[in-house]
Amino acid sequence: MSKIDKLLEFANSKRVFTAKDVVAAGFSRSTLKQAVDQNQLIRWGIGSYSSIESSPDEYREIQERSKYFIFSNETALYLHNLTDVAYPKYCVTVPTGYNVKSKTQLKAYYVRRNIYELGIEEIESPYGNRIKVYNIDKTICDIIKNENRIESQIFSQAILFYAHNPKKNLSRAMMYAKEMRIEKRFRIYLRVVQES
Repeated sequence: MSKIDKLLEFANSKRVFTAKDVVAAGFSRSTLKQAVDQNQLIRWGIGSYSSIESSPDEYREIQERSKYFIFSNETALYLHNLTDVAYPKYCVTVPTGYNVKSKTQLKAYYVRRNIYELGIEEIESPYGNRIKVYNIDKTICDIIKNENRIESQIFSQAILFYAHNPKKNLSRAMMYAKEMRIEKRFRIYLRVVQES
């Protein structure tokens, strides 16, 4: 089996991968370039690749563009099954001062560094790749904080789904709400939902 055949086998198991993944798996960058030049692999962006057979994982591809992109707000709601509405843009949060260049596909939220670092976790994307997203409790706090930027149907559904979700951690959510200065609003929404 040739080096390119082994690389293609690796590529088929990963769907979307980076040049760093290829090197970590023991392949050279020249073998990767050769496979791309021979149209055996697809290059999606800087350092992001997939096999021809696999469909691209846009979630992974977006995160490969910047280590600062964390899926949040409407996209995180969808990934955590807190809404059944797939928002037309991917929502990411970045630290204040970071410049998000591609605005067509992304809706960017800018936050202070201490808020940015709260509640990051890794989950599997719908395509099976590991991606960074805010946990369910940080996501609901983001939605409350950004209520005026969220569609009302998505907002209402998210609050309701969160209140009845067995994975929620109210003490952790209250800690986030306090840090984000939305503690009072968080308590009001949770009380309304629990009373209904």
